[in-house]
Formats: sequence, C-alpha cells, structure tokens
Amino acid sequence: MKRTQLTPQDLVLRCYGKKTKTGWYAHCIDVNIDAEAETFESVKASLEDALTGYFLTVLETNESASIVPLIFRPSSLRHQMTYHWLSVILRFNQLSQRIFQETIPIQLAPRCT
Repeated sequence: MKRTQLTPQDLVLRCYGKKTKTGWYAHCIDVNIDAEAETFESVKASLEDALTGYFLTVLETNESASIVPLIFRPSSLRHQMTYHWLSVILRFNQLSQRIFQETIPIQLAPRCT
C-alpha cells in the first residue's frame, strides 16, 4: 500500500551503527541509506549528511505526489531485523554497536510553521 501522508512519527528516522574491522558502518532503515567512517561520531555525521542531501533532492521535485513515496524507502528485511535485534541486545552492551534516531533533516518553510 502506497503512503500519501506523513505522521509526526515519520519525522524520526531509525538508524544503527556497527563497529567493523576498519571503522564504523551506519544505516538508516527508514530510507535505506548508509555510510562508513573511522569513528562513531564521524559515521553518524556522514549519515546525517547523506540523509540531508537525499531529502533536499527529494524536495526539489516538481511533482509533489511523488515526494511521500520517495521519502519512504524502507531497507531490506535483513537491515530492519538488524536494527530491532540491536535495540534488544544493546540494553545489555553498548561497546561496538549502537542505535540512534535522527529527525528528518529539513527546515519547514515559514508558511508551514
């Protein structure tokens, strides 16, 4: 079923980060975008930059009906399960993996606030 409206809960993006042999990998399961960097802070910033660029591009479209379907690009079941599994196990251990949430990185036009 195609979504045509946003809800307040849709403004929070679910993401996770995992330590790898060479640094960190981060993935946003709601938009299917990922990033890699040496530290958790830098991978989180890199993912935020990628998300900002993606949403700015989506909002530049002249076809407003296509905006909501472009915003909702869920990841594969594997990535979604990884996020939810990490959210459970991280209650006990936060050393090499983390989950985090990001607000959609856009600013509303003055007429929308």
